[in-house]
This record gives sequence, structure tokens and C-alpha cells, in this order.
Amino acid sequence: MENSTNVGNKRALLIAVRSVNKKGFFPLQHAHEDAESLKCLLIDKFNYPETNVVLMKHDVKIPKHLWPSRANILEQIAKLVSNASPNDQFFFYYSGHGNQVTCKHHTETDGKDEGILDSTFARHN
Repeated sequence: MENSTNVGNKRALLIAVRSVNKKGFFPLQHAHEDAESLKCLLIDKFNYPETNVVLMKHDVKIPKHLWPSRANILEQIAKLVSNASPNDQFFFYYSGHGNQVTCKHHTETDGKDEGILDSTFARHN
């Protein structure tokens, strides 16, 4: 990541979804901790400015706009790439459950689309 002589802005979006509101999906015990550790690594080892690393998780200690709902995730993805310039670096991380559904446009060889689940069990692909 640091070999480029003309490095632009470094931005990261880290999403941690410990549990979803759906039967059969068990809580992921370390989703939050893994994302927090990665945030520290990006800042301390790879020199990402702390203000450019956004961590989303369902936690009453952080603002609700950073809870990983569908709307909030889409808003933060848009912010991640807004005003992008050549040589900018983007890092996207998701720790949580995924899901598959039947592909309606017949472009997947396995017939399934993959997606991530937010904390309200909405699927995103």
C-alpha cells in the first residue's frame, strides 16, 4: 500500500454486523473486535488518517448514523468514494453474515447472487 510515490487519500469503510434480526443466523462473537483491530492496523501500520476510517457497528456508544442498516451502509459507501481522485486508495471490509438468493438475470454460473446482511436482515448485493 505504501510503495506508490504519488499516493492520494486513503479511506476505509469497515462494517461489523455481529447479529442479524433473523432466526437461524447466530451472533458472530468477534465481528466488532475484528473490525476494531483492523481499524487500528490501518491507522497505525498503513498510515490511514483516523478521520478517514469509518467503523460501522450496532453500538449504543456511537451515533446511530453509523449503525449498519441498509440506508446507513449505502450512505457511507457513497461518502467513501465521493470526491475520489486518481491515486486515492479505498479499503472496504465487511464482517457479518452473507446470503444467497436466486439470480433473476441469469448472469451467475451457479444461479445465485451473493449479498451481505445488515443488522436488520436486509440483503445487499
